[in-house]
Amino acid sequence: MLKSRLFAPVLGLLVCALSVLPAQAADVDKYLPNDSEAVITLNVKQLLEAPLIKNNLEQLKGLAQGIGGAQGMLEELGFDPFKDVDSLTVAMGKNPNQATLLVSGKFDTAKIAAQAEKTAKNKPDTLKITKSGTYTLYEAKAPERNETVYTAIVDNGLLTVSPSKTAVLDVLDKKAGLKRTELKKDLQAALTAGNRQQSISVVSLSGPLAASGQPFVEKIKTLSGGITVTDEVKAEVVLNAKDAKDAKDIQTELNDNLDMVKALVDNAAQVNQGLKPLVDAVNTLQLSTQGSNVMLKGLISKDVIQSLNKLIPQ
Repeated sequence: MLKSRLFAPVLGLLVCALSVLPAQAADVDKYLPNDSEAVITLNVKQLLEAPLIKNNLEQLKGLAQGIGGAQGMLEELGFDPFKDVDSLTVAMGKNPNQATLLVSGKFDTAKIAAQAEKTAKNKPDTLKITKSGTYTLYEAKAPERNETVYTAIVDNGLLTVSPSKTAVLDVLDKKAGLKRTELKKDLQAALTAGNRQQSISVVSLSGPLAASGQPFVEKIKTLSGGITVTDEVKAEVVLNAKDAKDAKDIQTELNDNLDMVKALVDNAAQVNQGLKPLVDAVNTLQLSTQGSNVMLKGLISKDVIQSLNKLIPQ
């Protein structure tokens, strides 16, 4: 997992990288690492336009401005990350610590260079600018941890970040036409068939799912789905099994787990009536099968969300 302390200086670079020049959202799939086993996409623009998020936007802005000294940089550049970021995509292979982040947004390379040079001069232990061939790399460090995160500008609309220098150079090579992305067949098929318009979308092979410890994971070929936020929250996940029999087995095991969760939440609500909205939320989760696919769907309505909000201390 990428450490939050290590990403503080990277956030500064990201803030500087995103400015007010118009740009089209990048087609990030062609830059994904060839060994990717899971791809998670945060559709920032769709999410921020959702009524549910808009109603809490000022609180979110306050949190973002307080991270890693970003507020001063925002004011200096006149940049609004809540308008100028299109999407965030994280690609993970077998080693989740070597994940690659692709940020689609709007970039001004002159401002990036100026701010990077300033930071590298004033805080050389935190940021270093290096060259690899014709490529410029920004190496953000956490000296106390002896860890480094590499950042590079792919083009006017795409930034890449990773703790793996090789991964960043790989993205730049693909931009230069020296390499091309060749994803694993099942992952590519799931990406092609998936709904990339969701607020948060996930596509994964079975490997990353093994960490759950559930025995049925070995019967799964791919997982795809995600969450769509509007004034409600809708979840849709599809588990593609190896065959119809495996799909039925997976559904049975998941139903048992789901029934256990529903029982636990119901028991908690019996003790504390204020938790009743949690029961309503969990009860919307439903499982079904179609051929070799297992579908999980749920919908948390506006009324339930409003009730859940009352459980959160103000």
